[in-house]
Amino acid sequence: MVVPIHHWGRPLDAYVTSYTRDKMTSRLPESDDPQRLALGRQIIKKICSVTHVPPASPEISVSDLLEVLNLSRSPAGYSLFSNSRLISGSVRLMSRLPRSQAGRHAPFSYEYGYLCFRIIILALGMSIIDRTKGYSRLLIEDMTTHLNVKPISCFSLHISRVVVDYINHATGVGRSRYTYNCVLGWLRCSDCPKMSELVSRSDASMLLRMISDDDKQFIKSMLWTYSPGLSGVVYLLWGYVRNEQYLQDHPNPNRFIVPFMIIFFRCILCSTPDQALALATIHLANFRAAQLWTYLLRPLDLRPELADSRLMMHAFIHQLNLGILPTDGERPLPIEEVPDALDFLYRHFVPGCQDIIPELIGATIQRCWVIFLNPSMMAAFPAIFTATFSWFRAFIEELRQPTLENKSLKSKVLTFAIDNDLVDFIGRIMVLINPTPPKRKDSENSEDFLKECEELRIVLSSLHPGTELENYFVARGMGWWKFYWHLRYLADLPSDDPRHAMFYNTCANTWASLRPSVNPNDLSSGTEYHMCSYDRCPNPEIPWGLGYVCDTYGANVYCGTTCLQRDWELRMSRGSEGFNRSHSHALH
Repeated sequence: MVVPIHHWGRPLDAYVTSYTRDKMTSRLPESDDPQRLALGRQIIKKICSVTHVPPASPEISVSDLLEVLNLSRSPAGYSLFSNSRLISGSVRLMSRLPRSQAGRHAPFSYEYGYLCFRIIILALGMSIIDRTKGYSRLLIEDMTTHLNVKPISCFSLHISRVVVDYINHATGVGRSRYTYNCVLGWLRCSDCPKMSELVSRSDASMLLRMISDDDKQFIKSMLWTYSPGLSGVVYLLWGYVRNEQYLQDHPNPNRFIVPFMIIFFRCILCSTPDQALALATIHLANFRAAQLWTYLLRPLDLRPELADSRLMMHAFIHQLNLGILPTDGERPLPIEEVPDALDFLYRHFVPGCQDIIPELIGATIQRCWVIFLNPSMMAAFPAIFTATFSWFRAFIEELRQPTLENKSLKSKVLTFAIDNDLVDFIGRIMVLINPTPPKRKDSENSEDFLKECEELRIVLSSLHPGTELENYFVARGMGWWKFYWHLRYLADLPSDDPRHAMFYNTCANTWASLRPSVNPNDLSSGTEYHMCSYDRCPNPEIPWGLGYVCDTYGANVYCGTTCLQRDWELRMSRGSEGFNRSHSHALH
């Protein structure tokens, strides 16, 4: 029987307005709990009956699914979600929705599919929490004690923490090359008790396929609604992909890596901030697959579209801004995720996205500053920033066509880079890096960072034919030169390791090359000093950029204000006219 389209509820553009944060987080009156729980049990029982053999075909409407979802607005309702058959039943209901004209699954195009997915998030999350000793009780206590915290927000935070614990457990058990998923009941380590299968492999495969098929509508529905707790689903899909690799019962055991990574990065872009740590932990544990997917990727796997690409770029900027001005103690997108996220966005880049590039680069620089100013949040920063800068160049290259619009956008990119102190950021990283790290890999990372800075300098210099970049350095006055000479000073410090001097000399040359009006070759050719114009100066050599000059006698250069004043007094005593120390200024 063909089900009429209205049975599946409203289309995406219409239903998302009903599931925003303000409409889905308010607590429901506890006085209504008994009646609400009784109705919820009946509907959940019907959803579970879909998994029977032979499967039942109960009438389950959009309003029924909404009743189940509304249980998440009361602490008492969460106990009903811990049900593996509820997960399976919801997956199978999702799979019944009409497909697209191309024959692909399209569950998020309809309200029915979205509600099923939200129930899967809750059922899977609560089932995982319920299998974790003490967590279920702690969750309910937090919900009932902290009345100012919405129940769904409390659930989302707890599932994120549990996922982090299980990922760390899975990757840290023994020395096995396999990744355990004890809580899912598939591959158990010897330290954990045997658990029943939480989700069947076939249901996990179906869920992966449906989200992958409808990935563009998926990210829309997650971004345009309030849908917390995504890390539980990502953990399930990650566990399934790793389990399939382990089983080796298919000619291509890596076949799910590409669809999973596409889903993963979309979840990075659309998840609530409290999921960031869990997703980053999954990414770290999934490092090999994260590297492998780019080699397995085929052009047809991405299917980039203009509206989708623009949406993802704006979503990434939003995630970056959350890290610049975090609220409510939420942890933002870790900096370790930024280079790979930029890679993902660039692979989806299509003509028509150019106008977003300046803001994308500006927001990324700001996020890098936040990390730099909070060292506890920073890990292998040279490699991370090197990769980030390389993606800056890749996006700027998309403005290569000589059009008036691209010319204007190039100027904006330079303005964003200058306004966010990209050059100053590079300098601070230089003095933070260990010039003689014990590991060879760290030395290579530092060298790569300096090389990338030079490449980025070439690109920035080509963005605008005017003097905007030079004016930036002029405005820094003597400070820019002082930093150059500080790097030279560090290079001259005694050290038993020859890498010390080599590193800081390279830093000094790189720093000098950033300024258009300065030729690094001149600085190393022996013409690095002026002579102080005060005849009696005890130390007359003045490094470039650190002298003072008088407006009236422009040819007179002084090592400091003391010599300038003494020479002025000497000239006054000799009757020199027009010499006025008030006209002195720093030599740029």
